[in-house]
Amino acid sequence: MNEKYECEQLMVRMEKKMNQSLSGCILSGKALKALGTGVYEDQHQNRIEFSSDIEDDIEIRLVGSGNYIKLGKIASVNDYKVPDKMRKIWQVELAMLDRVDAICKKHDIHYFLLHGTLLGAVRHKGFIPWDDDLDIGMLRKDYDRFMEIAPKELEEPYFLQTMWTDHNCFLGGLAKLRNSETAGITQRELGHNCNLGIWIDILPMDYCTDDEKKLASKEHKINRACIWFTAKIYGKELKRFDRIPSWIWKILTLVSVFIPYQYLCKKLDHAMRLYTAPSKDMAVFTGAGKHRVLNAADFETTTLLEFEGRKIPVPVGYENYLFMTLGRDYMKFPPQEERKPKHTGIYDPEHSYKEYLQKLTGMFEGCKGKKIILFGSGMMFEDYMKKWGSRYRPLFLVDNDENKWGRSRMGIEIKPPKELLEIPAEKRHLIICSFYYKEIEKQLREMGITEYRVYVQKLEWIVRSEEQDTV
Repeated sequence: MNEKYECEQLMVRMEKKMNQSLSGCILSGKALKALGTGVYEDQHQNRIEFSSDIEDDIEIRLVGSGNYIKLGKIASVNDYKVPDKMRKIWQVELAMLDRVDAICKKHDIHYFLLHGTLLGAVRHKGFIPWDDDLDIGMLRKDYDRFMEIAPKELEEPYFLQTMWTDHNCFLGGLAKLRNSETAGITQRELGHNCNLGIWIDILPMDYCTDDEKKLASKEHKINRACIWFTAKIYGKELKRFDRIPSWIWKILTLVSVFIPYQYLCKKLDHAMRLYTAPSKDMAVFTGAGKHRVLNAADFETTTLLEFEGRKIPVPVGYENYLFMTLGRDYMKFPPQEERKPKHTGIYDPEHSYKEYLQKLTGMFEGCKGKKIILFGSGMMFEDYMKKWGSRYRPLFLVDNDENKWGRSRMGIEIKPPKELLEIPAEKRHLIICSFYYKEIEKQLREMGITEYRVYVQKLEWIVRSEEQDTV
């Protein structure tokens, strides 16, 4: 009782101080646990969620109002429930972070958390509950050493993806470490023959000239290279890009075919390395657009912060970096409607991206000499017939609606699903042609059928269906 009374008195004293100046207060882990509620809240909209495993001697500093902090193994934030699938994705990313950490320690390479991952370390001592990626940065000299050493140290299923090592996607000049036994497929990449496992981003940081003309020239060259890369790799899929008129974009796409890929790699790499003599400024020159100039001293050394139960390097000036990039209220958490993952696509921590590419792309690969059968006879079937019916006409359709059995659509008979088993697997080329393909996949597995393709009428439908699994 005495301990709880002392804690309550401490809270009263702290709130009086905040009422006077909002200059800051400190809470200990011991005082928090004495509350016995798992949540600390005050009249200034500060909120701390914590579990019983926090240490007694930790200190939490609250400055101003609207702070949110997560301590210990908390699975929800202000009623935000972290889906089990998201937690599994985090475990994949943490395993890659641990691998990077081990390589860097072994070879004296320095790295640090960046962007939302750094904010998560500061505000949540781990992932932001609705964040689905992990970002780390390295000064250019460390980045170059890591790019040289890591491929020799990494083993399956890990793959270090750069513009030099994977030619059918464009990363904007950064690197991704991917787990090939998982799937992290963004909508833009689906259908591209590249590694699409769950990833963590590795960003190079370069010193930045204070000569505005040189900086503008550098950014112009980076932007040009990024535009040509995008035209070469994604031009046929995009009607336009950025503010470029559609008719010019079509011309760029056509011309890009004749520009060697390696030439573009060299152009972008050269542009990113321009004017990088040590100075007081630094920037991450990845991707097109305007690049934020940062304080170099914030990144030249590191300190350690807790991140998901491990001590991970962060820039020594992390508070100044977060203030410069996110503003003074970076410790406040966003409104409920903004608490959602920023990436859209297919994310699966338990199955390889290769499985998805096999069923969602190359729809007619291996169909020669086989009987094409469609599962589904609705509107998507009509779209299939319009696009492919003359060239890849199905032998028959199957459908779960028994009222359709024995009838025909477009002169093609509709049969019950059990009829699939009458066709030997080696002679059968099955295509699911329904928005409810996830349910049909489960049905087919129960029937012992594992070889099939999925007809993609609209890619966003597939993405939406896959994303529902993370909710």
